[in-house]
Amino acid sequence: MGKFLKGFISICCCLIFTQPLSISADEIASQYYVLMDAKTSRVIEGKGEDDLIYPASMTKIMTLLVAVEQLKDLDEKITITDEMLAGLAEANASVAGFVSGETVSVRDLFYGLMLPSGADACVALAVRIAGSEEAYVELMNERAAELGLTQTHFVNTTGLHEDAHVSTVKEIALLLKAALRNPVFKNIFETKEIITETTWAHPEGIYLISSTFRYADPSMDYLIGGKTGFTYEAGLCLASAAEKENMSLILVTAKAPVELGYQPIHIQDAKLIYDKAFDEYHQVVLLSKDEALPALTIKQKFKANELDLKAPETITAILPKNIERESCSYTYLNESLTPPITQGELIQTLTITCQGEAIASLQFTAEENIEKDLLFQLFTKENTALLFVILCAVTAFVYRFLHRRDKINNEA
Repeated sequence: MGKFLKGFISICCCLIFTQPLSISADEIASQYYVLMDAKTSRVIEGKGEDDLIYPASMTKIMTLLVAVEQLKDLDEKITITDEMLAGLAEANASVAGFVSGETVSVRDLFYGLMLPSGADACVALAVRIAGSEEAYVELMNERAAELGLTQTHFVNTTGLHEDAHVSTVKEIALLLKAALRNPVFKNIFETKEIITETTWAHPEGIYLISSTFRYADPSMDYLIGGKTGFTYEAGLCLASAAEKENMSLILVTAKAPVELGYQPIHIQDAKLIYDKAFDEYHQVVLLSKDEALPALTIKQKFKANELDLKAPETITAILPKNIERESCSYTYLNESLTPPITQGELIQTLTITCQGEAIASLQFTAEENIEKDLLFQLFTKENTALLFVILCAVTAFVYRFLHRRDKINNEA
């Protein structure tokens, strides 16, 4: 039978695998965290991942994402004004160091926003793009809705505390995953340090260093980037990403305590969780692109056809090291299909299950209509009356023909 199914992947991202990392509860200082497969959005492990938090400067992930989507000319110049800087010092906001009257590039504002968590860069970009910070926040919330972040609500661009300025560690992780798909954002996020262009106010430029890499342990060579955050209400926060041995992870932690003599407890938590994850988990290829799947039976009234299916793309999952592909099961929702089938109709789901947990689903839709057998169509309920009339007419014709033939034979 010709191809008539189109497959697409649906990853079960709401499940937490039942084999947790070998970390005791008191080893992690952060009150909330989520460890996510960066390729599939599947939650590997978490604590309070759906609880509301104050995201602090992790907010700036969205601030930068909207900005890089809006401003394509990185060499465009923006002049800093008193309006842009108003109230930042009083709020004790972290800044990159731009001053009123200084004209800087969009590129430097992007780096100033992300690396040292500059609120001055946030507001400058917001005013340039939307006319005001308030109008820009509307764009941020609209983008959050587009990404399906139903528990996230922004009140400002900087993450300074507001009671209604909330999210969850899982939604921040999903936001970071989406943002990393933008190459400009990804390049900035991965940058450790940079010096801005020279201006009259900064003839040698401003040295900008990532607040994440600044405190990261040298052994964390798997870390590709991070965005820290802190307010007294939010505690120490960190949204980060790491890659090692074909595994791509996103980790978001929130509300780590602040101790006397600044200790990067959120960075320490990240190191502990990442080290354990890379030691205890591995990436498993569950299906390879174009790999043959079990044939699907198309049942007709008078015959049955088999349809050869192939995986539309490679499916991977990050699983505990004691779990290999061979221990996973592959199950169709429907053993067979019965026409009629309408184009675009969702007609089959292949679920991949490992140790009793659904890891991913491969769903198929019909690319064309599949009708019933012609003979079967004749015997539908709608055609019963017509078929009866036809049968009676045929019977009458045969009877008359036979009767006439007999009469002729008798006369002869």
